[in-house]
Amino acid sequence: MTVGVVLVHYCFWPDVRQTLDALAAQTRPPDRVLVLDDCSPDGSVERIAEAYPHLEVEVAPHNRGCVANFNAGLRRMLDRGMDAVLLLTHETALERSALEELAGRLERAPHVGAVGPLLGFLSRPDVVFSAGGMLQPGSWQNPHAGMYEPIERWRGAPPREVPWLDTACVLVRADAIEQTGLLSERYFHYYDDVELGVRLNQAGWAVECVYAAVGRQQPGKLSEYYRVRNRLGFIAATGPRRVLARAIATHVHRIAADVARGREGRPLAVAQARALRDFALGRWGEADPRVAAPSRRDYATGGALDGAPEPSWAPDQTRGDDLTPLATAVRPAGAAGGFHVPSRA
Repeated sequence: MTVGVVLVHYCFWPDVRQTLDALAAQTRPPDRVLVLDDCSPDGSVERIAEAYPHLEVEVAPHNRGCVANFNAGLRRMLDRGMDAVLLLTHETALERSALEELAGRLERAPHVGAVGPLLGFLSRPDVVFSAGGMLQPGSWQNPHAGMYEPIERWRGAPPREVPWLDTACVLVRADAIEQTGLLSERYFHYYDDVELGVRLNQAGWAVECVYAAVGRQQPGKLSEYYRVRNRLGFIAATGPRRVLARAIATHVHRIAADVARGREGRPLAVAQARALRDFALGRWGEADPRVAAPSRRDYATGGALDGAPEPSWAPDQTRGDDLTPLATAVRPAGAAGGFHVPSRA
């Protein structure tokens, strides 16, 4: 199996060296590596090319966002005949055997369309960020499994089927991506990975988290605008219609709750209202930075490591002790049977 790597970069020098050095130290080296820079204005791409002359480094024609750059890299690797492509963000560092474990799993399991590692936090290497993405059957909320648990609780467990994987690091089989299509660029940020995983599942490909492979990344703030608009777009594209109606009602309720909080909640309410409007009008792509700026301390962000996170899903799902089970209540690692993702019916 030939494996290409697409590493998307933007203004991350010199920290990106940790990612590149970890990639170079893999026990199973990739066959090709493409670093795609999203028009960094700080000269960092020149520093990468100078420090790593053996790498293929390319600058995007314009600042087009992570998803579009992943797709450009995927097309390049598919054209070059790669059997699988590793999508990697610039802040994700892999342990030495990670790529060997991921590629080995694809080689041994032809029904698997994508695999990803157990992800921890760079700032807290012993803490899980994601043990695979989940999908709540009633609401299609999509928390990460295992978040904030000790990495050693998950490390080395058998691979487990999951609905989706974080594109901080995911290895996709060429045949699977050619069947289901590339990432959805309309999102610009967020939910492209959730939709990809669900589409693969619905097309009959298994998606697995491989716990023998470990990587670490540091998630940034989660824009409230993109989170709401893109979640609705994801459900509309892949989910049951009743779930979409319920999600819209939930966000309307959340807007009212944020308005009631006064000055603190008003920017979040405005961002959500704009997200609902743009979803209804079919307005996608990059948003005005002022609209996209508000964010809450969500489960999906590293900021919640330093204090109690502020939940972003339906209030009736976050009462009292229900908070932790929602983020971690998944099929036990190694359990028999796959995860069934429902159809749009």
